[in-house]
Amino acid sequence: MRTCRIRIGVSVDSNRNEIVKEIIEESLAQKGIEVDIFVCNTGDDLRKVDPEVIVGHQHDDVLNYLSFSGESLKWLHVLTSGVDVLVNRLSSVGNAHKFRVSCSRGVHGIAMQEYVLSMMLFYSKNIALWQERKHHRAWHREPLSMLFQSQVLIFGTGEIGREVARICKFLEMNVEGISRSGRSFDYFDSVYPQECLLSRVPFADYIVVAAPLTKETKGVFNHNVFNEIKKGCVLINVSRGEVIDEKALIVALKSGRLKGVALDAFNQEPLPEDSLLWSQNNLIITPHISGISPAGLERAIEIFSYNLESWLDNGSLPTEVFLERGY
Repeated sequence: MRTCRIRIGVSVDSNRNEIVKEIIEESLAQKGIEVDIFVCNTGDDLRKVDPEVIVGHQHDDVLNYLSFSGESLKWLHVLTSGVDVLVNRLSSVGNAHKFRVSCSRGVHGIAMQEYVLSMMLFYSKNIALWQERKHHRAWHREPLSMLFQSQVLIFGTGEIGREVARICKFLEMNVEGISRSGRSFDYFDSVYPQECLLSRVPFADYIVVAAPLTKETKGVFNHNVFNEIKKGCVLINVSRGEVIDEKALIVALKSGRLKGVALDAFNQEPLPEDSLLWSQNNLIITPHISGISPAGLERAIEIFSYNLESWLDNGSLPTEVFLERGY
């Protein structure tokens, strides 16, 4: 057993901090690592513990602590893949450069892959239509469309985008990607830089938004993009709500240009009761749950443990967040 005198503060939420502490201890024990782990239910707890490492969520206690954390804090690990809330706060914190940040990138990939597939099949197989016809006891047969050889455009080629590409390629779909760099990845037939988005959307039967929220991606799905989208396209967002201009989306939905939309992220969450999105036809709304799964917490902690082992061995963080990029 490798004993390390490192103070780790756990700050997820008061209902789960003890459980998270136990899971971390079990995970590290399997790797032969022993550390000092403290439950931090409040901001005062964080200040008392003065941790060298924080494992937690992007809630106010953690974010406020970062504003005046001293020299002790070396590293913050977020138990989610998205870090835009944290990045926004750190951009205004003078000592942000003194500690490193990592996330549980990849924790949501499989769950989101299944979510995207379910929404594609929902619209491809006209599930809502058959439910309606069942209600009216109507027996009218007509052909169903197929995912096979249809075209999907995945906006974002990170862990989530690549998982979506993998299942789409398995189904023999034509897979294109859009990313910041345009770099090629497995399962993509081609990948284009973001400036090519407008020229690629007219060819897509399905568009999947899986990119992080950054200055470059905020509001990128706007009126100009929706005006170029292929009629009958299906749009699925498992990323961040602000990547899509919701007013422009509503106009596109009302025009009939889109066959269907599935949104799991919104500009404001919870989605206000008076939002016009609630009343749109051909729109599925889910409350930011596409990445949630029963094994999600354990998987996120395993990613932290992997980072800790690497950090102790050679100082590297495999899922490090680069603040200048926003992910």
